[in-house]
Amino acid sequence: MTLFRMIVKEKAFSNSNVILCLNKLDLFEHEIDAYELRDYFDDYNGPARVALSTKEFILEKYRTCNEEPHRSFFHHFFCAVDTEQFQKVFVTVLYRVIRYTTAQCALNMATCNGSTPI
Repeated sequence: MTLFRMIVKEKAFSNSNVILCLNKLDLFEHEIDAYELRDYFDDYNGPARVALSTKEFILEKYRTCNEEPHRSFFHHFFCAVDTEQFQKVFVTVLYRVIRYTTAQCALNMATCNGSTPI
C-alpha cells in the first residue's frame, strides 16, 4: 500500500484517474478463512473471515490514498486465470480509458477553438 500511495501522490499523475486491479481473488477468498485481518490491520473492525467485508476494508484503504478530489477511482477484483472474467475486466477498463480520453480530447478541441464543449 505504501508503493501505491507514493504513486498516486506523484505530481506526474495528479491529473490522472486511477484504475486499481486487484488480482488473485480466488486465493484471497480461500485464504481469508485461515487468517484474521485484525492481525495485519489494527483498525479493521469488521467480521472475521468474511471475504466481502475484508475486500471492502482493503479497498477503502486504497481509496484513502487518493488525495485528489477531482480524480476518479475505479476498482476491479478478479481472478486472472478465469479468462472470461478477465476479459470483462479488460474490456471495462479499456472502455473507461477510451471514454475519458475522448472526453478530454473534446474538451481540449473546444478550448482551442474558443467554443464551449459539447
